[in-house]
Amino acid sequence: MSSIVFNSGKGSKFDWENDTITHMLVDENYIADPDDNTVSDPVADEIAGTGYSRKTIANPTETEDAGNDKVVFDADNPVWTGANFTSYVKGCVTYKNNTNDADHRLLVYNEFASGAIVAVNTGSDIFSISGDLSTEFEAGDKIVVNGSTGNDGIYTVTNVAFNSPNTDITVSEDVTNATADGTLTLVIETNGGNFTFTFPTGGLFETVAA
Repeated sequence: MSSIVFNSGKGSKFDWENDTITHMLVDENYIADPDDNTVSDPVADEIAGTGYSRKTIANPTETEDAGNDKVVFDADNPVWTGANFTSYVKGCVTYKNNTNDADHRLLVYNEFASGAIVAVNTGSDIFSISGDLSTEFEAGDKIVVNGSTGNDGIYTVTNVAFNSPNTDITVSEDVTNATADGTLTLVIETNGGNFTFTFPTGGLFETVAA
């Protein structure tokens, strides 16, 4: 899982355990920018459909880790029941409530397994991302490519293999542009059951002393 702490979150004052903190899901079109400030920035890419609503965090905890000079913020993983969304889920934006979307302050964005595309094989329909992420993807998964020269879109994974130093992800659709750029991210399709967004082990996010 990949995370971004928004600059607005780093610079804003919030009480994790007492303020109203909310989760919203975003779809495959959202490209996180650390300079996004308020909910007005990602709201155009917010998930819609049966079973969806924004979720207030439950059981928040704030733990100081003095040995590593950081504070860890955590909460229960949010669950959407009877989820049948109209688009794929790419990630979850967590924000501090104020008055409305124009001043709700963004804190952190978490998304599923993700990596920058470092190589493309158009003959074999393979995207390569750096590092060993072979356990994060499997055949049948859906992935989205964003920010590429000519390969943006949704793809279906048929094979995953770690060929050091990269993870090679083969897809069933044609990969037509040989330019190695953009980002590849796992996305989730809902089908009417319960959907749980599982945050990273060890905390939803953390802040580190300068």
